[in-house]
Amino acid sequence: MFRMRSRWFAVVALLGAPHVAHSQPKASEPAFSASLEYVAPGHCPTSDDFRTIVIARLGFDPFVDKAPEHVLVSIAEHEPTLVGRIEWRDEKGRWAGDRTFPSRTNDCADLARAMGFALAVQINLLATGQSPDAFPDGTPATTAPAAPETQASSPRPVVVPATTADSDAGAASGASEASGVPWTFGVGAGASLAVGMAPSVLVLGRLFGTVARGPLSFELGGELSAQTVKYREDGAGYSQSVMLATAAGCGTQGLFSLCVLLKAGVLNVGGRNIDAPASPTGTLVQTGLRFGVRERFGPTVFLAQHVEGLGNVTQWTVTLDEIPVWSAPIFAGTLGLDVGVIF
Repeated sequence: MFRMRSRWFAVVALLGAPHVAHSQPKASEPAFSASLEYVAPGHCPTSDDFRTIVIARLGFDPFVDKAPEHVLVSIAEHEPTLVGRIEWRDEKGRWAGDRTFPSRTNDCADLARAMGFALAVQINLLATGQSPDAFPDGTPATTAPAAPETQASSPRPVVVPATTADSDAGAASGASEASGVPWTFGVGAGASLAVGMAPSVLVLGRLFGTVARGPLSFELGGELSAQTVKYREDGAGYSQSVMLATAAGCGTQGLFSLCVLLKAGVLNVGGRNIDAPASPTGTLVQTGLRFGVRERFGPTVFLAQHVEGLGNVTQWTVTLDEIPVWSAPIFAGTLGLDVGVIF
């Protein structure tokens, strides 16, 4: 949402937008300049590229390094999409307003163009003295202020209420997308080391798919372990492996995520140098939490590390010759690494 507390901020609808491309400050109107600070990931347009976008829209260069007014333009990778932000500060360094630009396509070049267009619209209004007044509660007026008689013939911009401020970013990129946070999908694979499922450390491989919207996501997957073998001194022993279906509901904040887990599947036991076990298969159910850290490499590829704390809902005991040789503990855990893509 675009917030407005002084004359430095105006939100412009489509009627005002077409007049930006060829606008020039008139000699009778006050000149406007601001210093620009631009921060973005390496795969985004550079600072010079962004300045070119704004200058091409305005027809003049409003950026002066030592200008008292300051505008910060930033683009950050905020899972699962990019998020842009424009912040204004006045000549005394005080916050004057800001606006966020959620990316719908995860294309940094498109996001930079939309932000450059919106910034050009704001600068044009400030340069020509057309910034609308605000109501006492801080929300912008729904119509532009009356024009002086000398400008009566000039088309006036229509001001959009703050609750719909994001619509002009979509218009700038030429898209007619519906408002709201987009859905994203992902697939991946990983490996982990598990304790508490077998007498020794168990190696698990997994495949998974995710669907996400904003900070919330849901994951379905499957896990399959390698066999572990345990022998007695007399040479008798047993092998053990697990096959699991998994489900997780997750919340994400920046690089970090926390998930609630449910795992259910089959435990397989095979005898070594003994008769077949009395219970060669059994049911395995686990529930718990997963804490993860995810890093993005480019717009689609990610690498994630996670640690899981699990409770064994079902308990099982392995017996040889009717003698218990190992019982599952109450708690289990895994440490894993995943790689995947988002589309």
